[in-house]
This record gives sequence, C-alpha cells and structure tokens, in this order.
Amino acid sequence: TVSRFDYDENEGNIDVSSRKEVVKIPPAAQGGGVPDGMTIDADGNLWVTLGEGGAVAKYDAETGEELERIKLPVKRPTACTFGGEDLQELYITTREETGESSSASAGHLLVAKLDKV
Repeated sequence: TVSRFDYDENEGNIDVSSRKEVVKIPPAAQGGGVPDGMTIDADGNLWVTLGEGGAVAKYDAETGEELERIKLPVKRPTACTFGGEDLQELYITTREETGESSSASAGHLLVAKLDKV
C-alpha cells in the first residue's frame, strides 16, 4: 500500500493522523509486488517500483488506478527517477540477486525510454 499524508509547510511537519491510502498493491504472487522507491511525473502520476514483482507501475495518484506497467528483467527493482534530455527516460535501480532465479541485470541501473511523461 502507498499512503499519502498532509504536510504543514510552515511547521515542516507531517500529520500522521491524516493518512490516506492512495494505491493498493497486491502481493507479488497476485501480480503486484512490494512498493519500494517511487517518483511523480509532470502529470502528477505516481511511478512505483514493485520489489519481488519485477516491474515499475504507473498509477493515477488520485484514483489509485494502474495506468501502465513496465516489466523488468529483474525481480527486485528498488527506486526510480526521471532523467535524460527531456525527462523521457525512467532510471531504475535494482538490487543484487543470488540463487538460480537471479538475473545478469540485477544490481545494475536500468533505463526505460518512455513515449511521454
């Protein structure tokens, strides 16, 4: 689950009592994953790395609806941010993996080129 909280700019405090669920993500076994790193695009959409789910998903930050999913060649993405000349690339860090199911791309920085952000 990804939650939102009210923030008091004058005091610099987060109001923990204002918690509101923004996105409900199912477990990896049900096609979701563990929300880890995230970023927001120019349209206010939330991009969330899905640890154990091997993907980054784009959500409408108001409704929680999944709008897009980028499958990755790794199981454990950890964080994401926009970059490139026009911020049309999504940079995704990944965690190193061990064992039979590990990927050669694990522990590396991946780049997804996007059509429009």
